[in-house]
Amino acid sequence: MVLQFNDQLDPITVQTAFSMTTGGTAVPGAFTYSTNDETVTFTPSTPLTASTVYTVNYTAQITDTVGNALTNPGNFSFTTGPAPARSVPP
Repeated sequence: MVLQFNDQLDPITVQTAFSMTTGGTAVPGAFTYSTNDETVTFTPSTPLTASTVYTVNYTAQITDTVGNALTNPGNFSFTTGPAPARSVPP
């Protein structure tokens, strides 16, 4: 999951104000940041489950490096695709 912002973020606030969930359960993962801290990448610890709805939340607790809060917090959901078909050798 990659989120792009137009200002340098305080990475500590991202880790506490960003979440990915499925069925109300948090998806564990790790954060990485671009050199200028404007792009955040969240990588789940395990592959996402096929045909599953995930929700991403990002709150106004995310701040830039001088403490200004995110002005457009929100959330969105997406559904992963189906599992690939497995072929059985003849």
